[in-house]
Amino acid sequence: MNASAWNTEHLETDGDSYFAAVLKDIASAERQVTVETYILIDDAIGQALLCSLEAAHARGVEVRLLVDGIGSAAWISARPKTLIRWRIYHPPPWLVVGA
Repeated sequence: MNASAWNTEHLETDGDSYFAAVLKDIASAERQVTVETYILIDDAIGQALLCSLEAAHARGVEVRLLVDGIGSAAWISARPKTLIRWRIYHPPPWLVVGA
């Protein structure tokens, strides 16, 4: 992404165009991708996001994913096997007890 792209804004008005833009940006990333999300579930969108992040990782891009512990609790509980680096913000109590 060139420097002037950081000086522009684009408002997405629906989920489909938003996620298409996110996946396009991840696909064009060259150095780093950081994604923060409240809800991540194992559905078509979640799988597409993870596949895109894993593809970026495979081509040498530093990938970081931050998920909310409550909004993504089901995904976290499944403990997905992935090579990307991910962390939990606001972990659910059942993940903290005994940690």
